[in-house]
Amino acid sequence: MIKIIVIVLCSFVVGCATDRLQATTLPTQHIVQRNEVLSQIARRYYGNDNVSEGITAILKANPDMKTAQSGPGIQAGPIVLIIPKLNDN
Repeated sequence: MIKIIVIVLCSFVVGCATDRLQATTLPTQHIVQRNEVLSQIARRYYGNDNVSEGITAILKANPDMKTAQSGPGIQAGPIVLIIPKLNDN
């Protein structure tokens, strides 16, 4: 009985991890909401170690995007951004 429970739990965990990976497979699109900050978006898709590279990649993939003069905050939402792979920029 314990083996069955362990197998079911492991299958559930692996399935959830696979769903999470598929949800963030790059390239993808991101719907930006008002007051969402570009660094938050970059952190979500590229992780803490690649935020600046992620911001650069997102800006390059979305040349029509307007950013606030004080920093890379989104002025209006919702808009759709292309989130590229880092090696595609």
